[in-house]
Amino acid sequence: SLKMAGLFQMMMQAGLHVPGEEGTRMPIFHDVFAVIGDEQSIENNLSTFSSHLSDMKWILDRVGRDCLVLIDEICSGTDPEEGTALACGMLRRIIDSGAICLATSHHGGLKTFASVTPGVKNARMAFDEDARRPSYRIEVGIPGKSYAIEAAEAVGISADVTASAREYLSAQTRMAEKLIAELDEMK
Repeated sequence: SLKMAGLFQMMMQAGLHVPGEEGTRMPIFHDVFAVIGDEQSIENNLSTFSSHLSDMKWILDRVGRDCLVLIDEICSGTDPEEGTALACGMLRRIIDSGAICLATSHHGGLKTFASVTPGVKNARMAFDEDARRPSYRIEVGIPGKSYAIEAAEAVGISADVTASAREYLSAQTRMAEKLIAELDEMK
């Protein structure tokens, strides 16, 4: 979805037709920045995370009004708590610049950040729990769940491993997942 948003934006700005409903409106951006993929380099002594930080620094030094920023898995590849804190700081900077940002993450703390920060919204890729696969439908306003354990089960990771993994989930994570499930049921 993140890649498609960027692709459609660039298509529109190049004057190409974009698949969308009649009446769809899209803004024109002065700059479009994207951090998608992994540019680690042994030659340049860059880990995945260091490469991500270099890309983010480049964007943070240039971002401003009339910019679109697309970030896949912001600040992953490091300690989740520190990555979340760093991602919140970066997103705050992007928001304060007046740019529009779409960022993906599996960090739970960013779900909270999006819930309590004005001008920020959670969104998720809907997941068909019965089929154990994404439905490829975006739902705005509800935080997502990673479904990592369910994905592991779907590819055949043994039940003793996934049961053990569930025991390691923190109480806070289990409470957040219960809340998301309750919101789903209410919806």
